[in-house]
Amino acid sequence: MREPRTLSRRGALLGAAALSLGAAVAGASAFSASDPIFAAIAAHGSAHKRIMAMDSTDAGFDALMDEEDGLWKAFCACRPTTPEGLAAYAAHAAAYPDLDVLPGSCGLSQIIANVAEALRTLGMGGAHV
Repeated sequence: MREPRTLSRRGALLGAAALSLGAAVAGASAFSASDPIFAAIAAHGSAHKRIMAMDSTDAGFDALMDEEDGLWKAFCACRPTTPEGLAAYAAHAAAYPDLDVLPGSCGLSQIIANVAEALRTLGMGGAHV
């Protein structure tokens, strides 16, 4: 069992902003059906929103933390396939309160690698990583 996260006010506000932006982009984009990143953002965003509404002593908190962790890993493993998806991906990642302390395949280095790969794939000139 892992230790519950201690979320700061800043982290909570950033998380809420990411969820709002992700939902707005996903809802407004005609490309949401063709880019799998929108589903990954929606799933992770939903779990993160539920965590933000709970206290670490609430029943089910640990299970929800595990769910959110798995959904974050799925988000990190997903690569955007449209320019709109790339923008939503970067915004969701940037607003995640723990991004700067997460390791390798779930952290900032993976996000940057995914952005670079998406830029190359979309023909936007991303440097080879």
